[in-house]
Amino acid sequence: MLSRLFLLLALVPLAEIWLLMELAEKTSWLTTIAVVLSTGVIGISLVRWQGIKTIQEIQRSAGRKSGPAAGECRPSPAGSRSEARCWLLEEPSRRCKEQECAGAG
Repeated sequence: MLSRLFLLLALVPLAEIWLLMELAEKTSWLTTIAVVLSTGVIGISLVRWQGIKTIQEIQRSAGRKSGPAAGECRPSPAGSRSEARCWLLEEPSRRCKEQECAGAG
């Protein structure tokens, strides 16, 4: 698997260089440079646009408070042990606190 990845990482840039050299032969170096620069500008614009869109979505989400509340159980990257702890220990204690608050009010 690692050798395939290495091969891919070596061959793709070589193919790209070959393609650019062919383009330069068929047209001119100025055209090739213009193509490289324009794809770079388009790529930067797309990345920037997506970043701004993501930041706006995070800000909207924070404004609605639609994320998990403090102490709320949610899936974690730590795996099933953390989830089991959450559902077995934290969830019942949270329900007890809610019942105490409901009984006191």
